[in-house]
Amino acid sequence: MAKEFYSTTLNGVELKCKFAFPKIYFTKNPEDRDLKIYYDIGFLAEIGWQESNSATPQFSLNMINAKDITAGMSIIEGEIAFKTFHHDSLALLKKEIMKGINGGADKITFPIIEDNPFLTLEDADASLVFETHEDPERINWSQIPLFDIILTSQASNGTNNQKEIRIKTIKGVKINSTGFAESIESLELNTFSSFIAIGGQTDWEVAFSE
Repeated sequence: MAKEFYSTTLNGVELKCKFAFPKIYFTKNPEDRDLKIYYDIGFLAEIGWQESNSATPQFSLNMINAKDITAGMSIIEGEIAFKTFHHDSLALLKKEIMKGINGGADKITFPIIEDNPFLTLEDADASLVFETHEDPERINWSQIPLFDIILTSQASNGTNNQKEIRIKTIKGVKINSTGFAESIESLELNTFSSFIAIGGQTDWEVAFSE
């Protein structure tokens, strides 16, 4: 089990964060499966996570937060606090994502979920073509498809004071919940979220040094 925690308050580290979504989510074009759409989040107040290998399967079945983690699967669970001053960072980001790309020509669409428990496939259209929507107010972050968290950190090398920029990627992320927390060091109101990741993580890779 590996644990990592970074905080601007405790250790002074400054982490820039980006969310990266596969371009194929927007265009539905197989040729875009290896391309990413990046959203700049800015600086984080803190982030922490732990990676574990579950000895027993984990199940959570409901309409929105269905989860199935098989025994022996490596998963990452953690929390992020986003620096926020006037708006809910995640709410604004969700609206930005739902605007789509290419001037709105390509968007992520979501099926209209029928909450009637008595509805069966026999009641649905034979073609099984579901109605979709692109309204950010009708979805929450747990419904957003998997994305990557890209962390960028700048630090000085202790031996020769050489500055290094390092990058770490947490892959296959799903946000489970969101909320708010008042900062005790300033007047800012931070947005925080818990997340789970199933794609693993990279080491801190040196991107630039001077």
